[in-house]
Amino acid sequence: LGEKQRIAQKASVLINEKDSIMVDASTTCLEVVELLKNEKDITWITNSIKIVYTLIHSSAKVIACGGTLRNHSYSLTGADAIDILNKYCVDIALIGCKGISMQQGITESNEAESVVKNKMVEQARITILLADHSKFDNNGFAKTLDFKQIDYLVTDVEPSDKWVDFLKKKDIKLIY
Repeated sequence: LGEKQRIAQKASVLINEKDSIMVDASTTCLEVVELLKNEKDITWITNSIKIVYTLIHSSAKVIACGGTLRNHSYSLTGADAIDILNKYCVDIALIGCKGISMQQGITESNEAESVVKNKMVEQARITILLADHSKFDNNGFAKTLDFKQIDYLVTDVEPSDKWVDFLKKKDIKLIY
């Protein structure tokens, strides 16, 4: 299995029957949806064209954001996407990131995606961040979240002791 699939397997155990989930357009999140598309009676709310397509033949309830298409990421962003997300309160926000650093927090490569992810987290009871080992100590362009907004961090390999201690101090449950 690749690192994204390993992360998806670990993250999927945090998702329960009948959960409602806001999920972003990241490729690791897509792997979680692939794993769970035919089970657990889940409601998915997403800004990802690929996730909507993945769920077409499933029994899941799917709510797609409107918005402006970002061609290379197959994501919908902008005011229309935010308006849809504002209408729902969900159990889980499932998000990926471009980078995670102790100084800058969780970052994304562009502001449009960052704003959508931030709104998803605002609307959720629990936030699960998916980040493979390459994201640690890296920054994207746009500041997205602070560590206080994250409940779980799921990654593919054990981070350094410095990171383990840092996440423990921030009260983030680390799964690897």
